[in-house]
Amino acid sequence: MKKVVIVDTYNIIHISRFGLPFENGFEIVYNFFNALRHFLKNFNPDEIYFAIDGKPQNRLNLSSEYKQNRKKEITDPEEIKYWESFHKQKNIILEMLNKIPVNTLYHPYIEGDDIVYYVCKKLEKNSDITIVSSDTDFIQILNEFSNVKLFNPVKKQYRENTDYDYVSWKAMVGDRSDNIPGVKRVGKVTATKIL
Repeated sequence: MKKVVIVDTYNIIHISRFGLPFENGFEIVYNFFNALRHFLKNFNPDEIYFAIDGKPQNRLNLSSEYKQNRKKEITDPEEIKYWESFHKQKNIILEMLNKIPVNTLYHPYIEGDDIVYYVCKKLEKNSDITIVSSDTDFIQILNEFSNVKLFNPVKKQYRENTDYDYVSWKAMVGDRSDNIPGVKRVGKVTATKIL
């Protein structure tokens, strides 16, 4: 069976902000590729895919508020400088991924999560798949595919599948990080009991 690793690219780029600090302004680039080295060594995949976020046009058409909580006006010069450096390093990483022998997957109107799902669906019958991300949204893929594992690179452990339908659970509790409201007075415990 083919061993496949699918990396949630933007998730790993953001995690790389908190790795080893350097004074040269390329710490995110270094930490990202150090993480890549770790994935290759420990998972030893036959294939590795990097799913890259596009603008989620369909979701924005459904709800213009989708992820709008992430946008804020920055006025602090130090914070502006930090985010300029972040975007510069993100672009360097994306450029470098196109120059090394890995599969980069991108569509301008599709989120990385949907690309990951598509790859899992295409490879489901003949592959042992590991998704690398700290994003819990991928638990819904574990609900559907028995040959997929979800590795959290922050906690350095695999996430467990749920006994309930994760999509229904998430619909009830909502998702603050994506600016999606849940059902009033239904929290995580209540949603789990209901399901």
